[in-house]
Amino acid sequence: MEQFLDVESQHNPGKKKFTQKPLDLSYVEIEMGKMYPVDNHDQWFRGNQGTQGPNGFIFDEANYLPEDIRSYFFEERSGKKYVKFYFHPYDQSQSVELLNYLKTNEIPFTFHESGELKAYSTASKSLIAYDRNTGRSFSLKTSTDGTVQGAGSFEKRPYPTRWSYMVGLLSDTFRKQKGNLKSLDVGWEPLVTGIPAVDQSNSVRLMEGVSEGKTAQISGFVFNDRSEAEKIAARAGMTYDKFWKEAFKIKGRAMAEMGLYLGFLVTSNHAQNFRWELDGEGKLTGKVIFIDLSDGRPLRAIHEAVQNTDLIENWERYVNTGYNKISDDRSIYFSNFFRGDHNSNIPQKWHGIMREGVVERTAEILDLDIEDVANHIKSTERAVGVVSWGIDTGATLKIKRAFEKHLKKLPYKGECYRMIRDLMNLN
Repeated sequence: MEQFLDVESQHNPGKKKFTQKPLDLSYVEIEMGKMYPVDNHDQWFRGNQGTQGPNGFIFDEANYLPEDIRSYFFEERSGKKYVKFYFHPYDQSQSVELLNYLKTNEIPFTFHESGELKAYSTASKSLIAYDRNTGRSFSLKTSTDGTVQGAGSFEKRPYPTRWSYMVGLLSDTFRKQKGNLKSLDVGWEPLVTGIPAVDQSNSVRLMEGVSEGKTAQISGFVFNDRSEAEKIAARAGMTYDKFWKEAFKIKGRAMAEMGLYLGFLVTSNHAQNFRWELDGEGKLTGKVIFIDLSDGRPLRAIHEAVQNTDLIENWERYVNTGYNKISDDRSIYFSNFFRGDHNSNIPQKWHGIMREGVVERTAEILDLDIEDVANHIKSTERAVGVVSWGIDTGATLKIKRAFEKHLKKLPYKGECYRMIRDLMNLN
C-alpha cells in the first residue's frame, strides 16, 4: 500500500506532488424510516422517484461483497436501522447539498466528523479507505468538488446515480468472465449506495490482495519517473528494459482479454485507470488491474452473445453518448495508448510491445496462429474516435469462424448477481 500511495502522490507529472497523510473521513448516519430503501432502479434518477416520494436510499449490493465491508455502510442497533454515506475530505459543496436535503425533508441523521474509517488521497477523487483499528482497506469513490489537487474544473465531479448504477452492472457482467482472464483483473465494485434526490453516490472498489498484504498495485504514473521505474525493476531483480518489456506485454494481453471477453474498449486509458500487480517480492504477477469502469464503451457483439440485455438496455437509456457510446460494428477493439498522466505519452517502442501482447493473446483466445491475426489487428482511431487497435471479425473466413466459435464458448451465466437490499426487513 505504501508504494502505491507514494506513486500516486509523487510521480504524476501532470499534477502537483503532495505528501500522504491520514485523512478524517466524515459521514452522515441516516436513520431509515422516513427515508425508505429504493426497490426499483428507475428511482435512482431525478424525475422518477417512485410512489413513496423523493426520500429514497439505494443500497445496491452484489453477492460478492465481503460481509465485513457491508458493516461500514449499514448498522442496526436498539431496534433501529441506519445507513452511512461518506464525504470526500476535500469536498466543499456536495456534502452541504446532501445535508441541506436531509434537513429540509426532516430526515433524522447524525453528522460525524470522523469514525473508524480513515482515508488516503489518490491523485484523483477516489480514496483509499482503511479501518484504523484493523487495517481493512478498500477504494471508495464519492462525489466531491475538490481533491488534494485543488478545486479546478477537472476536480468538480459529483458521482451521479446513473453512473454508479451502470458501473455496478458492468462489474457484475465482467465478473461472469473472471475464469477466462489470465492477464486482466478488475477493481470489482460490489456495493453502491446513493440518494437519488441529490444525485449522489458512494461506491466500493475492492483491493483484496492489497488489503490482505499479499500483493501491491503500481499505477502507470511510475513510468514517468525513470529513477523510480528503475528502482521497481531492480527490486524484482530485473533490468529496467526487461522488467518494463514484460509489464507492457502484460498490458497488451490484458487489453485483448478486455475486448474479447469483457466486450469493452477503454476510451480514457490514462495511467490511473490501470495498475500492474506485484507480488510480495516486487515481481510482476502477470496481471493488470483495470479500474474506473465508466471510462469506456461496451462492444455490442460480445454483450449480445452473453445475453447482457439489462446492461445494453440501461446503457442506451442513460449514458450512451460521446466516448461512452456503444460500439455497434463487427470489429473488436483494444485500447493501445498509454498516457503517463492526462497530458503526456510514452515512447512508441512501448506501444509496439503492447501490440505484441494483443496479437499473442488474441491468437490464443481465438485458437488461431499468430500469422492468422497479426496483419489484421490495425489502427482504428478513425472508427471509434480514440487511439486503439481493432480486428475485423469478418476479415477472413478463418477469423470469422474462430470468432463465432469464441462467442459460443463465452459464459452467459455466472455465480454473481446484484440485489436491491431490503434494509427494513434485513435480519
